[in-house]
Amino acid sequence: MRRKTDYTGNEQHLQVLKESVRRGSNRFWNQWRKNHPRVVPDLRGVILAGAWLRAFNFDRARLDGAVLDRADLASVRLEQASLRAADLYYANLSSVHGRKANLSGARLGNATLRLGDFRSATFLDDAYLNHANCQEANFSRAKLAGANLTDADLTSTRFDGADLAGAQLDGAILNRSSFLGASLRSASVGGAFIRHVQTDRKTDQRDLAVDVHVVWERARGRMIEFDQAQDLRLAQFHDVVDEHGAVANLISASAKRVVLILGSISAEAQARSGSTGGRVARARKGTGGVRFPWPGGTGGKRHRPLHCGHVAVHRGRPHESEFRAPGAAGDDSRFDGAGPADRPIR
Repeated sequence: MRRKTDYTGNEQHLQVLKESVRRGSNRFWNQWRKNHPRVVPDLRGVILAGAWLRAFNFDRARLDGAVLDRADLASVRLEQASLRAADLYYANLSSVHGRKANLSGARLGNATLRLGDFRSATFLDDAYLNHANCQEANFSRAKLAGANLTDADLTSTRFDGADLAGAQLDGAILNRSSFLGASLRSASVGGAFIRHVQTDRKTDQRDLAVDVHVVWERARGRMIEFDQAQDLRLAQFHDVVDEHGAVANLISASAKRVVLILGSISAEAQARSGSTGGRVARARKGTGGVRFPWPGGTGGKRHRPLHCGHVAVHRGRPHESEFRAPGAAGDDSRFDGAGPADRPIR
């Protein structure tokens, strides 16, 4: 991790800040800011790693190249401040007021930006937000082209109108994230968790990279290819299909849900069924057995079964040889017709 040793800012500004930090309060610094409203604090290259700086007023301040790793910057004012190439690894930036701040090239790996206001902020020059916690933060109209948001938590984060062209969102959590009117063109979202994202017609989702792999061609040698999608939801589907065994597990899980739903028959529904003709399939294994309704009764016409994976479901009465428990094999998992003493369920 790079460390800067040359302080290039204003020495007087630094002394005022250090005095406030020494007192363990933001009052001294914030009062100085009020008394000198036209002064732009110049703190370039300042080293305050691990410092307590909660609710300090750094609006319009020059903090380029600052070392603020693990610093507590919760509720700090950073509107129109410049933090180009600043080190903010593991820093606490929750509830920060950072409208129009410039964090281009800043390193915010594993930092907490939860509930932060970064509207119209700039995160260019490969800004690094890997593993950052950005839950419920607001990046509307922010410039994040090419930013690294790999494995970041973007739950309920707003990117409305933001520029995320070419951004790296691989492995990120995009749960209820909003991208209304945003540009995601050529962004990479491989392995991202995508659920309930908000997009509209103005959202540019062209050429989303959902998978990257290296191939060899005899004429050209090694080439890097991208599997692309034109929609975040399709990107998520591609990820599910690409995962080994994911589709089979999904089908199996869905089939099991059907069994559970059909088996959840209330006593009132069973009482209404009366003694009308019909058959009930019962599992041999298990404590209570799972009961299935067979509309049409014993006299109904048999139809071809509808298959969902390896579970067969009939519209008419069941056939003993065609029913097996999901995922099971062998005669022990077969469903047999119940005896006439059992009442049918509809």
